[in-house]
Amino acid sequence: FKNPDSNYIVDCKGAGWWTLLFGPFYLAYKGLWLHALLSLVLAVPTMGLSWILYAIFVSRIIHKNYMSKGWTQL
Repeated sequence: FKNPDSNYIVDCKGAGWWTLLFGPFYLAYKGLWLHALLSLVLAVPTMGLSWILYAIFVSRIIHKNYMSKGWTQL
């Protein structure tokens, strides 16, 4: 994704693997604080299953987040 104001480019390849390994910490790093908190809270009662589900859907979540901020997809 590319920020149209500053031309800053962000690479999101491998987001599923990073989420699977680091869970809410990766989501917080990407600026998805609500999802980071939600995955952290859900990890306890689901015994980590929520991290697997987030790993599956994180690409869509990140895509939606950057597109809503006005970034362009490369």
